[in-house]
Amino acid sequence: MCRRDLNLYCYGAAGVVLLAGIWSFASGRTPLGLILSVGAITYAVTLFNRRPGRDIFRPSRSPVKGPIRAVIIPGPEGKLVLRCARCGRDNFFDQPYPYHAGFGDHGFMYSDSGHFTLTWSLYDPVIGRFFPQDSGSSLYPSVAAVLSKDGESARSKNLRLRFEAALRPAPDGGSWKFENPARCLHCSAPIAGSNLETIYYFIYPGSIVTQKGGAEMTLGEYLNDKA
Repeated sequence: MCRRDLNLYCYGAAGVVLLAGIWSFASGRTPLGLILSVGAITYAVTLFNRRPGRDIFRPSRSPVKGPIRAVIIPGPEGKLVLRCARCGRDNFFDQPYPYHAGFGDHGFMYSDSGHFTLTWSLYDPVIGRFFPQDSGSSLYPSVAAVLSKDGESARSKNLRLRFEAALRPAPDGGSWKFENPARCLHCSAPIAGSNLETIYYFIYPGSIVTQKGGAEMTLGEYLNDKA
């Protein structure tokens, strides 16, 4: 049962109790009616006020994997805001919603600090070099395989590690890894799953986006000299 459904059941129960209170008033049982009515209204208001945002990392009907680490809250127009579950502070992203790597044919990973994002197109020639195309497929299923750690083969893991080792350092000097989660900019607690946990991703300020638009793909510029 997802949280939304649970809330609906709770609101329904509060409504039943409120009706019982009204019936008690009508039957002359004023004290009981007062207790039931006030209790139902107080519970409903409390339940409503405890909904500061939308959990996006584990509603049961969502394909997203990984524990709940933050909630989306209303932010300025065009901005996505994640409120950290540990410190309660807000992280702002210049995107209107969590990006879906599968819908955009993109890959991504975060830096060791969890404060920078590297993204690329699955059609970038560099991806074809590090993740050889399987026969009969128009995409690179080896990349898609590492999106789910449950089904990752030894071959996929080796390809993943080889690709990580070929990348230049992140802007803060750390390494890029598929297993790195996104982290709060204030306390560094995880706020979103890694590439191996979820297909949704967030682009931090100062990150590296190698598909500039159209057919321009620049992932090759971020390979180190040993690649």
